[in-house]
Amino acid sequence: MSYRTASFLVLSFLAALGAVYIWFATGLTDSRNRASIGPAYFPIGLGILLLVLCALSAVQTVRRTDRPDLTLPNAGFVGLAIVATGTFLVAWRYLDSFYALTFVFAAGLMVAFAPKRDPKRVALYLGLAAVLTAVIYGLFGVIMQVRF
Repeated sequence: MSYRTASFLVLSFLAALGAVYIWFATGLTDSRNRASIGPAYFPIGLGILLLVLCALSAVQTVRRTDRPDLTLPNAGFVGLAIVATGTFLVAWRYLDSFYALTFVFAAGLMVAFAPKRDPKRVALYLGLAAVLTAVIYGLFGVIMQVRF
C-alpha cells in the first residue's frame, strides 16, 4: 500500500471519528444557565481540533514529493487485535458483563501475542489478566463507583 493511500485512509477514519465526537457532544445538555460554558464546550473543541489537524495532515500528504511504500509488519496480529477489540465492545454492549469480558479480552490478547505459549507463561498471562481486571474493578467499580 502506498504512503498516500494509507495516510488518506487513516485521516478519513480520524475525521469521521472527530465528526461523530462533535455530533455526540452536541447532545450533551446542561440544566444550568445556557450563557455559561456547558459540558459540550470542551468535547466540541477537541473534535474541531481533530478535524483541523486531519485537514492539515491531508495537505501535507498531498504536498509530499516522495511516496514510499508502506509495509505493515505482523498484519495478522493487527487484524486480530482489531477484530478482538470490536468483538469485546459488541459483547460488552449486549452481555453487560464488563469485568468478565475484560478478563477474557486481556488474557486472550496476552496469550495470542505471546512469543512462547508454554503452560507456565499461559498461567502467568492469566494471572496478569486477573490482576489487570482487579485493578480496573478497584479503580472504577469501588473508588470511582462507575457502573459498566
